[in-house]
Amino acid sequence: MSDTENSLNYYNIRSTYGPAYSSNAGSSIDVRHVYFGTFVWYLPDLKGQSKYVSTPFGGWQLSGILHAQTGFYFTVTGSTAILGTRVADYVGGNALITNPTVNGWINPAAFAAAPQNRWGSSGVGNVEGPSMQTYNLSLTKFFYLAKDHKMNIRFRADFVNAMNNVNLQSPALTVTSSGFGTISGAYPPRNIQLGAKFTF
Repeated sequence: MSDTENSLNYYNIRSTYGPAYSSNAGSSIDVRHVYFGTFVWYLPDLKGQSKYVSTPFGGWQLSGILHAQTGFYFTVTGSTAILGTRVADYVGGNALITNPTVNGWINPAAFAAAPQNRWGSSGVGNVEGPSMQTYNLSLTKFFYLAKDHKMNIRFRADFVNAMNNVNLQSPALTVTSSGFGTISGAYPPRNIQLGAKFTF
């Protein structure tokens, strides 16, 4: 391939068209399905019970943020000594393994590094990464120390990723890497934070 042909292929707009491509950010921005939901639930104040029951157990507020989404799209690349890292070739078959796990997310038989004399043929955003589910919950209660409610203690407990879901990060995307298609990282697990605020 001549230098002119190679240059034309490099600047071919269609070769950079895909579900995940952002020419400005150079990153995945396409998420097909996203759900965000919020709620606030005022639990019973137990006024008919004794103060030993109503004070510690009544009047709590439970709130939450629910977040679920399908995966980001990523681009499989290859690496060569002359042209460096660039889009890989699509050989054929399913891009993802039938039952993907951390030990194998992308089908290694579907991609190969492009030859030295041309750019890859697979395009961008050719594989979808893992989906995500995160549920953040908060428990809040005011303990009033005076009848006029001007003096109180607010107790709050925050549970980030309360269900402790494992939300995987992107798989290794370089087809010439020994770890190609595997996932070695995840987003943070459950995190609990307790806090109190005294107002007077």
